[in-house]
Amino acid sequence: MDTNMFSHCQNLAPERVASLALGGFDGLHLGHRALIEALGPGGALLAIENSHMDLTPGCVRNRFSPVPVILLSLDRVCNLTPEAFVAFLKEQFPALKQLVVGYDFRFGCQRSGSAADLA
Repeated sequence: MDTNMFSHCQNLAPERVASLALGGFDGLHLGHRALIEALGPGGALLAIENSHMDLTPGCVRNRFSPVPVILLSLDRVCNLTPEAFVAFLKEQFPALKQLVVGYDFRFGCQRSGSAADLA
C-alpha cells in the first residue's frame, strides 16, 4: 500500500477503513452530513483535493468532520479510468465494504464514471 499517496488528518490506518464517503468535502453542508451519517462504524471521508478550487484547505476539513478525513490529491487520480479508480480503492482500502457518494458524484478520467459504476 502506498501510504505516501495520502495525507491523513488523524491517525488512521487505511487498511482498517470499512466505509468511505468520496468527494471534495471542502465545505460540509447538509448533503455531506447525510453522506457521513450513512458511513457507519469504521467510516472515513476520502476528500479529493483540487488545490485550485478548494474552499477549505487540507486538514482544516477535519475540524468540521465527525469522522476521520483522508486527503488525496486530484492529480493522483484524475487520469484514471473509472475501472482503474475502483481498483485503486480496492488496493488502498482492503477492508472496504461500502462506498457512499452523492447523487451527482462523477469520477475517473473526464468524469466518465458515475455512482452506478461503483456498484
